[in-house]
Amino acid sequence: MIRTYLDSSVLIQAVQGVDGDKTAALLEDPEREFVAASFLKLELLPQPTFHQRKAELDFLEDFFARVVDWCEASEDLVAAALEEAGAVPLSAVDAIHVAAAKRLKADEFITAERPGKPLHKVRGLKVRFLPNV
Repeated sequence: MIRTYLDSSVLIQAVQGVDGDKTAALLEDPEREFVAASFLKLELLPQPTFHQRKAELDFLEDFFARVVDWCEASEDLVAAALEEAGAVPLSAVDAIHVAAAKRLKADEFITAERPGKPLHKVRGLKVRFLPNV
């Protein structure tokens, strides 16, 4: 199994129908298992909850139910994220996701952020751009 950590950008694009075939193939790949940080829920659920976008909430809840391993919020995770953000100029949330992906021993981290962005400069983690997956 390929332990895959999806960046929130990939799930947002999936909801919006961007790169639909590639995203669907990724999400339906029987050779993958998904891992995630609990922060992913905080990043993705508030807006569709507030605006009562049921289809979006259903999609996200279905994805979250498929996650086989979660990295919970902790001081250790924040400390690791601070190290990541100091090594590469990552945003706070990207640093948390990178630290969580490493902690969860993800085989790859898939993002919709374009190559050349700081996320693609992370060391010790295979970062892939969604359209190239």
